[in-house]
Amino acid sequence: MVARAVCRDWRRHLVLVRPESVIRWHRQAWRLAWRWRSRGLLGRPRLSAEVCELIATMARDNPRWGSERIRGELLKLGLVISQRSIQRYRRRGPASPSSQRWRTFLANHAHHLWATDLLTVQTLTFKTLYVLVFIGTLRRECLDHLIVLDEQHLRSVLAESVRYYNLDRPHRTLCLETPVPTRRAAKGPVRSRPVLGGLHHVYERAA
Repeated sequence: MVARAVCRDWRRHLVLVRPESVIRWHRQAWRLAWRWRSRGLLGRPRLSAEVCELIATMARDNPRWGSERIRGELLKLGLVISQRSIQRYRRRGPASPSSQRWRTFLANHAHHLWATDLLTVQTLTFKTLYVLVFIGTLRRECLDHLIVLDEQHLRSVLAESVRYYNLDRPHRTLCLETPVPTRRAAKGPVRSRPVLGGLHHVYERAA
């Protein structure tokens, strides 16, 4: 016997076990092997360096955007990223806890409401122009951040803003979709296109 050739007192090392013990040891060994094989699948998959850099670029180029707005832009590119991951990689602290404020209340009822606003815009030469709109974010995301030269300039700004609002801006009330559905490429390099002189940016995949 091989055991006798290797170890003369081989009888001392014999251990009598039951078949149930062998089966139990095999199951335990299988659990350990499975844990070792699947250790890389635990937790959320790490984002690639390219996606992390894209999140940081969006936050840097659009300082007025929140994490949810960035998440909407990423969804347009075919990238499904959690808001928590976006908050981590945009180098900002966690979002404040949600509460039932007026903004939250209006958002919950936005599909039943019409928001109107009568704006007065001062031109460079201090002329007053009047604008009646049904877009509540026009002043907050556009007119408060530029100086209108004249009526022609204002019409151009409003046209570009409305086009961006309907075709490219994600909306929370629409599950981060745009008002006008648009077919977008899900693969390819990402390029940035400035809107309103760089006030906002549109991110899309090059064809």
